[in-house]
Amino acid sequence: MASTTYLAMAAEIFTVKWSRKAIPHPSSIRLIRTASGKYFVSLVVETQPAPTPETGESVGVDFGVARLATLSNGERISNPKHGAKWQRRLAFYQKRLARATKGSKRRMRIKRHVARIHEKIGNSRSDTLHKLSTDLVTRFDLICVEDLNLRGMVKNHSLARSLHDASIGSAIRMIEEKAERYGKNVVKIDRWFPSSKTCSDCGHIVEQLPLNVREWTCPECGTTHDRDANAAANILAVGQTVSAHGGTVRRSRAKASERKSQRSVNRQGVNRA
Repeated sequence: MASTTYLAMAAEIFTVKWSRKAIPHPSSIRLIRTASGKYFVSLVVETQPAPTPETGESVGVDFGVARLATLSNGERISNPKHGAKWQRRLAFYQKRLARATKGSKRRMRIKRHVARIHEKIGNSRSDTLHKLSTDLVTRFDLICVEDLNLRGMVKNHSLARSLHDASIGSAIRMIEEKAERYGKNVVKIDRWFPSSKTCSDCGHIVEQLPLNVREWTCPECGTTHDRDANAAANILAVGQTVSAHGGTVRRSRAKASERKSQRSVNRQGVNRA
């Protein structure tokens, strides 16, 4: 009763826009004020997720920066780059904020502008990822993704901003949470598996494949591959194997003696140079 009374009081004081028509009896209510000056009422309710029908379909997903995701069935999801769209306007207000006097009303007004831009970027990004994750979980029973080392990837300063803008980690977490909720399966491929370097037709692995190479031709079978589509096909193939037999797939590593000899050869080459 107390929570219902608080809801009625909030509706009388504020102009409330309810996100749901029918709200179950909440166990707790929390009033949140964001940095942009907006108020939200957070309700904790008990719900039962509606079961989604099984489709019997599987998909491999290769996440990236140029394209947000490439599916093994040939679909390509473009990267909206929400942060890049607002970068100039955000930089403009951040410069004004840095020049404003601390404690002044003008600084507070500009600070709210900056918070609103960050809020728009976050909301747009969250909306895109929610739509992507919901679509994948609804259409496919088995979703195969790579276990990416995102913390290590963002150390590359030329890719850090684009990786943060794509929010690949958030996309994978959303897929895992929704798959668990609706009874679907998510398989993570080991990060050391060479999904991009392996030919999805014959299995040949090329030694070098720089990031700027988006298409390559297999020297063994002559098949021309799109880098992301080929990786997605390999992720699906390995993911289905892992799902059927369990375990993880790792790239074969050289023996300790071979690595030691290789290091000595490289060291000698550097000394000679």
